[in-house]
Amino acid sequence: MKCACFCYLGLELALTRGPVALLSPVALNLQMAIRAGAQSLAWATAVCCVIRGLPVFLEGWRYFRGKLPRKRVAASPQGDAA
Repeated sequence: MKCACFCYLGLELALTRGPVALLSPVALNLQMAIRAGAQSLAWATAVCCVIRGLPVFLEGWRYFRGKLPRKRVAASPQGDAA
């Protein structure tokens, strides 16, 4: 996804602002469609990266939760009198 996103964003840049745009101007409707595709692809890539990272966060949370010191429970006053 990241590779496709970067390639698409490079293509968008070349078509709308690069030397290709100077040779043949891109129509406004086509430019908006290219921009919408770039936005959609960028958001999809971000969502995939977050979903892919969730197992790492969960595993890390389990690891750190196991390493935290446990709280001691104070003895009840009734148990001390006996």
